[in-house]
Amino acid sequence: MNKKKLLFALTLMLLSCSKKTEKTIVIKAKNKESVQVETKHAIIEIQNKDTTDLHIGNINGYNLVYDSFGNPGAGTIGVAIYYKKGNLKKFLFSPKFIYGDYDVDDVSIFKYKNNNFIYIGTIHPPGQYQGYLCYLNPFEMKTYEVKIKYHINSKFTKIRDTLDYHRSVILIKDEENNFTSRSDYSSNNGQSTWVFSSEYEIIKTGKNKFILYQRDEKLEKE
Repeated sequence: MNKKKLLFALTLMLLSCSKKTEKTIVIKAKNKESVQVETKHAIIEIQNKDTTDLHIGNINGYNLVYDSFGNPGAGTIGVAIYYKKGNLKKFLFSPKFIYGDYDVDDVSIFKYKNNNFIYIGTIHPPGQYQGYLCYLNPFEMKTYEVKIKYHINSKFTKIRDTLDYHRSVILIKDEENNFTSRSDYSSNNGQSTWVFSSEYEIIKTGKNKFILYQRDEKLEKE
């Protein structure tokens, strides 16, 4: 066997071994603009070009769209929401409360008791999730942040203090527009997992004012 053939054979063997010993996992957000490749040794962030006019929904004859821009790895992710009719495109709002190192996973509009809301879901590996809710006044075409009113259970607070925090999924919305949260903790010896979960109700408190009221927490041991 000549040197070129020997070198080619050795290269194939090394590639084959590498594939067997290093597992590659690809995680994609819903908008598929940010891709994370996690290997045995490192996490590589690949950010495609900024995207524009991603469809959200329709309201008052307008087409709601959003632009996604920035690099989550550099902490510069951003979202700008607009409403369009024909060639006319007007700025609605750009939320300032999104964590810079979270990637946008979901932007959607829905109705609750004849009121319009815009939901923004953001994701951060390994499994952290943070959602945000805004009320949309369709006559003024203005948005107002809806904040959470927490219901603190002192009994569960004492239990949490004895456990190790793992991850949180805060204000995630399902297909029926129900909102839930959960936080995962583990015992100090790592042998059991404790899950604290909550549901929320949207309550109107005044003109253009809403809150997400947290119901009593539930606690499960897995």
